[in-house]
Formats: sequence, structure tokens, C-alpha cells
Amino acid sequence: MLTAIVQVDRSVRPIYTDYIRETEFNIPGPKYPEFELTGPREFDVTKLRVWLHSRLDQAYPERSICTRNVFKELQEKNLLRNCLSLADLQAIQARGVDFFKAYLPLDKYLFASKSAFLTGLGRFNVPCIFYNKHENKIALYFVDFYWSWNLKSIILLHAKQ
Repeated sequence: MLTAIVQVDRSVRPIYTDYIRETEFNIPGPKYPEFELTGPREFDVTKLRVWLHSRLDQAYPERSICTRNVFKELQEKNLLRNCLSLADLQAIQARGVDFFKAYLPLDKYLFASKSAFLTGLGRFNVPCIFYNKHENKIALYFVDFYWSWNLKSIILLHAKQ
């Protein structure tokens, strides 16, 4: 039986180079290393909370905001520590397509804001996961600092710990 529980190995930092183009392998590391291995060892994905920037509104779905402002508000509201990390996304991805279809929104980009990092080229990137319906697979990739956040870009927060 498929359950909504995800187990995460937080004993080892995730390896970013598996997801980044070869020209960017000289990675300084996570922008917020103090949060990288924090979070629950297991969590129920149905209990994750959606967080949207205060300037994004369901009434204006075409509205967007840049990454810099998203992270500024996450820090000001002290929410970064509750965001998902790359390890969380990898654990979700490991559960497979059926799990993703059963429990997560198929039309959204789910971000691991806690694992934002600077590349060797000085670019700010954020891990992201989404369901690719054309290939029936879960894709994990990174968006850069100039990503235009909108209602398809959501940040999931763990329940308060």
C-alpha cells in the first residue's frame, strides 16, 4: 500500500554536482549551510504547508516576483528553516511517479529553498522538482536567481517542529 510518509537520510549532505551542468561543477556550496541537514527524518507529505510570497495572490495569477524577493521574505519571517531541502526532494523523487501523482500537485514546481546555493559561476540556484507528464517522470533541476515566481512556483514547509 502506498503511504504518504517520506523518509529522509539527513546524515550526509546531498551531492549537488549530479544535477548541475559540467561547467558549473566548481560549487562554493549551499547558501544556507546551517539548515542543510535540518528537518524531520520522516514526514507525511499531506501535512506539508504551502507558502506563497505576500505579493502573490490567487486573484491575480499572472503576477510574478523575482527570487531575491522570495528569499528576503522567507528570511524576514524566519521560515527558511522549515522549507524543504534537496535531501527532501531526492527522497520524494525516490518514492516514484505513483507516489507523486497520489500526493503532490502535478501542475506545480516544488522548491527546496533551504538548499539554495551559489554556483562556481556566481549564479544563485534553487533545487526544484516537478512532474513531467510528457515523460511520466519526476524531474529534479535547478532554477536560477532570475526565475519569475508565480502561482505555479510553490514552497512547501514542514509542519512546525
